[in-house]
Amino acid sequence: MLQLRVPPAHNSSDDGGQDVIAELAAEYEAVAGELGLPDREGAVAYFVVKTAVPTNLVLSLKRATWAAPVAAGGAVSAALAAGAQVFLLFSVVSSRHFQGVARVRAAPIPGDAPSECYIPCEWLRVCALPYAEVAAVRNDAAGGAPAARARDWASLPPATGRALMLHLYRSPEIAIATDGVPDDATFDVLHSETPAGAALLDGEDFGEELV
Repeated sequence: MLQLRVPPAHNSSDDGGQDVIAELAAEYEAVAGELGLPDREGAVAYFVVKTAVPTNLVLSLKRATWAAPVAAGGAVSAALAAGAQVFLLFSVVSSRHFQGVARVRAAPIPGDAPSECYIPCEWLRVCALPYAEVAAVRNDAAGGAPAARARDWASLPPATGRALMLHLYRSPEIAIATDGVPDDATFDVLHSETPAGAALLDGEDFGEELV
């Protein structure tokens, strides 16, 4: 069963976003090889991927792909064309957690609907990383807001992405059984450009720690 919530380990109130990123960057370099961090070499790109349906994650694990809006696929294709490794950081809306990370394996292909595509991906880690534990990791591309507050398919700066990757790999790994997913199961794609999708994201519960 996919674990979505665990009690926060601590409440970080550190507002020194730049200092935190710098400290984590130094820590990252010290332990990247030991932890086998997948983004330690070469150009990298990171996207925060939201879903309203937890079973989408299990379906993705089983099929080694992710269904996304076409616009998101375009952003992934552009990053791949630029020579970057592309990483997807997954979070279920209002779970107050990141649930894991996957690496894009190939360019997106057409989906079942004209507005959607499939992104081949390799799941690297499944976990339950509380937003509270990364509240001090800030996103300079969003005015210094907590990185965990990023919108669906928001791109993160490399330093921010590496900081989150470090935390993800330090979180206990979770084993997910995928044999219960029906063969005919389909993805429920979140379209943030629609009124329903925008309302869902606008009303997301991030927890009191993310201010």
